[in-house]
Amino acid sequence: MHGFARLGQVEEAEAWMLRAESLGLEPTVVSYTSLVDACAKSGQPGSALRFLRQADQKALATSATYQAAIDACAKQGFVSDAEGLFQEMQDAAFSGESFRFARWSDQLLAWDAAATTQSIISSPIKTLIT
Repeated sequence: MHGFARLGQVEEAEAWMLRAESLGLEPTVVSYTSLVDACAKSGQPGSALRFLRQADQKALATSATYQAAIDACAKQGFVSDAEGLFQEMQDAAFSGESFRFARWSDQLLAWDAAATTQSIISSPIKTLIT
């Protein structure tokens, strides 16, 4: 599954995860994060959000899962969705985890969202930065 995800082949990766589930294996944090990242690589923010929500429902979402979903949205110009996910991630305050803002800040800037990027940069996110 992870091999397909690394290549951005979302449908194939999801098929392998479903196959594993049919055999009684439970998806992990890594499984969902890989799927969300595959969506970012292949330009599928809607699928990224779907997998993020599934991970959330199973208490398997981490800051890395959110970062991949933010990346998926930002790369396609869905700035308000990226902002909303950032706020959700901030509210969740994943303890002990770091957030790499630079991964998607360039995408927001590319979509002419400099003011948004500046407001996020200046927001208090000390608990998320190591």
